[in-house]
Amino acid sequence: MASVYARFKGPRGWEYQRVGKGRPPKGAKFHIRFTDAQGKRCWSQPFDTTQQAQENADGVALATQAAAQGLTVAEYQDQTNAGRTPIKVAVERFLKLHRNDRPKTVKQYNLALTHLLANLPR
Repeated sequence: MASVYARFKGPRGWEYQRVGKGRPPKGAKFHIRFTDAQGKRCWSQPFDTTQQAQENADGVALATQAAAQGLTVAEYQDQTNAGRTPIKVAVERFLKLHRNDRPKTVKQYNLALTHLLANLPR
């Protein structure tokens, strides 16, 4: 879940402080701290109000979940694709899981799965 922070000038320079319930700080810009699909923590662009930041935080959470499954947001929201993993993503996960097997085995897995992906219907 993405959190909303206010950015202000402190004694050690610019600092971020989490915004809770109640009156927000006056004259502050609001940012969202979220985790992207690669697991890296990122800051968003500034927002003028906490409501704008919170609405964007909900969208960021949805986009992150979709990217983690290898889907676009539209595909993720489609109920038929909600619980599915695309074949390309499944193949990548399988190869990553078996990358430490014997070299000939890994080579054969790569050959077979590349052939499978090449011959899938579009």
